[in-house]
Amino acid sequence: ANLSRTNYQQIEEMRDLVGNHCVQGQIFTTNTPGFPTNATYQPGGVATILQGLQITRHARTISDEYGRWTCSIFFGKNNLLKLYNLYRVCGSSSKTAGDTTAWSQQETAYKKKGVKCNPRVQVVKDLIKSLENDIRMGDEIFLAGDFNEKLSVKNGLHQQLKEIGLINVAMEKIGDELPRTYNRGSECIDFMYVSQKVFQSINRFGIAPFNYFQKSDHRGMYVDLQLDAILQAEK
Repeated sequence: ANLSRTNYQQIEEMRDLVGNHCVQGQIFTTNTPGFPTNATYQPGGVATILQGLQITRHARTISDEYGRWTCSIFFGKNNLLKLYNLYRVCGSSSKTAGDTTAWSQQETAYKKKGVKCNPRVQVVKDLIKSLENDIRMGDEIFLAGDFNEKLSVKNGLHQQLKEIGLINVAMEKIGDELPRTYNRGSECIDFMYVSQKVFQSINRFGIAPFNYFQKSDHRGMYVDLQLDAILQAEK
């Protein structure tokens, strides 16, 4: 399970869920560094929950240094599967973003390292660079998250993911008319992109109603994968 824009309190709830209900379950979280450690709420962040067969093939999970995504790595006979969980901040600016928003948190983290940039733009550059390196290495890719971007945006993240060969699962399985995935929005802004081999291993895909899996202002998406086929593992 991938959870984007978790905020701090929800992560604690997920830890309880994993401990109480998931056999051999593990949870991996990240958020922007530098936030007060005694805070009970931190905007942004992602969490990935693994259990069952996923655990047996799980090598490690790494976090982006700015808390924008996690990458869980699964090993196969001759390849790796990399599961990215992304949260991309909403459009904003230094003048309009609140002091504790994920946008401001990331901007501050960049400045501490001497980098002046727009966090929303920079995450795309860094993500594409990481994905391109994975593809060159022959790794299989599964990217999911809150993109905070409509499909109609020209030269945006969607176009760049397409250019490096990744497939939009929702569009291929459902079509161009996708439901809104944010309850205060009008379009789909949450997506899954995968490499060709991963796409061929998808049995089922769907978009759930609001609040179906847990209380949230975003719809959940689900996918049934033939993990053994992706990793070329013997059953």
